[in-house]
Amino acid sequence: MDEWYSDDYFIARERFRDAVQGLGGRLLSYRVPSLGPGGRELTTDVAIIGDASPSEVVLVSSGLHGIEGFFGSAVQLQLLDDLHRQHTYCSSKSWVLVHGLNPFGFAWLRRTDEQNVDLNRNFLIESDGFAGSPMGYAELDPILNPQRWMDRWDPMVFATRGAWLVWRRGLQQLKTIVAMGQYEFPRGLFYGGSRHSAAVSLLREHLTDWLDVAQGVLHLDLHTGLGRWASYRLLAQGDIGPERCLELKRHFGADHVEFSDCIRVAYPVRGSVGPWCQTHLSHVDYTYLCAEFGTYSPLRILAGLRKENHAHHWLPGDPEGTLQAKAELREMFCPRSVRWRSSVLAASRQLLMQARDWRPPSVANRGGVVR
Repeated sequence: MDEWYSDDYFIARERFRDAVQGLGGRLLSYRVPSLGPGGRELTTDVAIIGDASPSEVVLVSSGLHGIEGFFGSAVQLQLLDDLHRQHTYCSSKSWVLVHGLNPFGFAWLRRTDEQNVDLNRNFLIESDGFAGSPMGYAELDPILNPQRWMDRWDPMVFATRGAWLVWRRGLQQLKTIVAMGQYEFPRGLFYGGSRHSAAVSLLREHLTDWLDVAQGVLHLDLHTGLGRWASYRLLAQGDIGPERCLELKRHFGADHVEFSDCIRVAYPVRGSVGPWCQTHLSHVDYTYLCAEFGTYSPLRILAGLRKENHAHHWLPGDPEGTLQAKAELREMFCPRSVRWRSSVLAASRQLLMQARDWRPPSVANRGGVVR
């Protein structure tokens, strides 16, 4: 199972490209403005596999949160191998795999892009403004983003403060305050930016073309971090009616699907990709599911994000400390545990086969005929 995990972004990209070409799929590469280590070019790569004029598409995106691309790429590489060996795609259906939506974060071991933007807080609908922050975030910013040297006692102090904040506000409220998305502190955590990113521009320009004439789209967006170790939740976002809720629970399992009106693992988010895609694909039966695979506890992950962000912004003269912080962050979002890696790949394989078999009733009732 560990064979699908790559050592860095560039290896992952080459493996993805080779696998797509070996399968005979259509490969598209889009260069981004930023550069990777060694001044190397960074790209988001897209594979289109299956029926030439599909009535349905399974869209699988990875690496929106850069460093989470190590897991997402492994899932996509395993899927490409399965497709090559077993031809597990259906007639009238195609797969669209988007590899490395945030190649900068993937290559530089960051969750954000080159402007410190959390891309899943950047997909604001045009009527929304890039302004504001959750009530209480400004109070927490000095704790989350200290502009001072952090001594060896800092992790213990932060853990104590974090535990006190959880007791004071409750874990769910604290997650919402910290992670919903803020637009006032450019060097802070969960910063949504001041304008749309290159990733938004890429999807706005090309998403419809990738989907071709499809009338039904199931979008699985691969993420890690939230939830119990090696388990997964499907976080549904956007305008989903009660009938679709029941269909998703019935097909994917009620224990796996979570909706915004009944939050247990996730938290409300501004500017996430799912509702944005739904708005821009109003002519399609579009369903978005954020596939979130659990790793460590929320406070431990927050500590890792805090440490890497601090090193990136405030310790430019400490390359050793920065490398250590990035290595720890990589562990938070793609643990080295062989058991974790094998478990999530096995679960991903099952999930993708369920996605393959999903048929939205609006398309099924038309008999797959494109109108």
